[in-house]
Amino acid sequence: MPSTPFKRAFTGKNGSGSHYPPSMLLASWQPPTQRLLFTMPATSTMKTHRSHTDKNANTPVRHTPTLQDPFQMPLITRQPTLPLQTPVNLESSVVFSTLSSTPTVKKCQTTQKVPQEKVQLMWDEYQAKQEECAEKKKVEEEDQRRKLKKACIDTVMQAVKKAGFPMFHDFLDDVLTAEDPIQSSHISQLIINHGSHLFDLMRQRQRNITNDWIITGHQELLQVQCEALALHFQLQQGASVMEILAGFSIKGFLSQAEDVAPLVCDVLKQIGYPGNITMSRYKDRELILSAVLCMLAKSRNEHATEFQTTMGMYFLASGTSKALFDALNHAGFTLSYTQSIHKLKRLGEERLEQT
Repeated sequence: MPSTPFKRAFTGKNGSGSHYPPSMLLASWQPPTQRLLFTMPATSTMKTHRSHTDKNANTPVRHTPTLQDPFQMPLITRQPTLPLQTPVNLESSVVFSTLSSTPTVKKCQTTQKVPQEKVQLMWDEYQAKQEECAEKKKVEEEDQRRKLKKACIDTVMQAVKKAGFPMFHDFLDDVLTAEDPIQSSHISQLIINHGSHLFDLMRQRQRNITNDWIITGHQELLQVQCEALALHFQLQQGASVMEILAGFSIKGFLSQAEDVAPLVCDVLKQIGYPGNITMSRYKDRELILSAVLCMLAKSRNEHATEFQTTMGMYFLASGTSKALFDALNHAGFTLSYTQSIHKLKRLGEERLEQT
């Protein structure tokens, strides 16, 4: 039969015969193992036993704990513990502890605001460093490219010398004057496709030499075209004055000149036309260019007087003085006064013959 504390624990009655509350009964009861550990006596109550017949007195003493009967121990009741609750005030960001009567204030960490000027300065420094690194990398890449280019050129120059060409000029001369059909075709395609670029590179290297060559080539071409222009405007011997007057056209003169001497017309347009060509109500640039072309043709050939014949008839009809005729004749703009009178008489004879 169990002891009285054990009986009270399981029957729920105290010494006075009244019942324990259920909560106290549940809180006081423990499993046997926990009760045993909880009621273990202190070290000071443990008894040590050493055998008097032990030959080695220095051996460690073996402690044998003396356990008391858990059923003879008084029942210890435990009060139920409640979890701590910590109220938080979110508006004021203050945390209160229920364990202390004095509230503990915890400050929220705030981010310090950086001035806009300082942020801009830091950004500018960062951008400057990035640009400096990019520029340094670009310089290194350019240096590496130049070294590689120099090595390739040296290799080709050595190969040209090993092939038997004493100078690089000799090699280019033989290449441009190649007689083999395949090689000649390759060189022709090279000049057609890349001639302008190669010539621009030569101008960048030696501008004065290339400009002299251009001027010399243009002089030869201009002489040929100017001669063709003068022959084109030359009147046929015995040409009718009525046909000359009927075929007069400023735009026709300009169109014929562009077909016969395109380079001459381009040069004059570059001289007389501005960069932004716009129509002007005060100047007819085509009229000016046509008159200049006809004047240049008469300056080169005295018989190229198709334009001047028409102008002479117009000035006679307008009553222009002989002195003005002489001035315009010397400028190549019209015939002389005597020639204009002679053309006028021929025009009268032609009209009489038609009637």
